[in-house]
Amino acid sequence: MGKKKVFSPLKWQIVGLLKSGDKKQNEIANMLETGTVSDRSRSGRPRKLAFRDENYIFREIRKDPTSSYQKLAIDFNSKTQGVRINISGVNRDLSGHFIRSSVYQGDKKGQLVSRDAFPTKALV
Repeated sequence: MGKKKVFSPLKWQIVGLLKSGDKKQNEIANMLETGTVSDRSRSGRPRKLAFRDENYIFREIRKDPTSSYQKLAIDFNSKTQGVRINISGVNRDLSGHFIRSSVYQGDKKGQLVSRDAFPTKALV
């Protein structure tokens, strides 16, 4: 299979982009190969919770900081139909956003609080 013919104006446009340093050679090659400049979709497992679902969980925490992971999971599952989440899923999502349970910190109320609420030692 032969190469496609590249017209002269397009060649000069490519040369101009390379000389100006705006585009790298592999970016231009990808554009010529695919016909688009957008990135390809990434491989890997898609996210279980959408951005909207995560925001719902954070809103519930702001309403009642004393709620437990189990209560959050049950409440989320009753409100949504397409996605089911368990306690460890809530824990994973919250810890990814630096929110943890203060039950492990010896707090009697057991509130879900931000990591910024706990003092840390300054690095000297």
